[in-house]
Amino acid sequence: GRLSPDGKWVVFRSDRDKEGFLQIYVVGVDGSNETPLTSNPNTVNWAPYWHPTKPYVIWTGADHTDQPLAVGLAMSHTVQPRAS
Repeated sequence: GRLSPDGKWVVFRSDRDKEGFLQIYVVGVDGSNETPLTSNPNTVNWAPYWHPTKPYVIWTGADHTDQPLAVGLAMSHTVQPRAS
């Protein structure tokens, strides 16, 4: 995983939902507030990076359905803590 610039979050990838199909998650450094940033079971997502000064995660994804191949998509998500 990669630690956020503010030291509060870790972004990581996992194929726990469907083997071989990586999804992107963030979690607080204390293990709380785990949140999926992606959830398409037919997409492989990788190389998550934090923006150096904003709460954004940017990653690359590829669609592995019978649709025309889409590789190298730049995607992002603003990371904010969930309301308690």
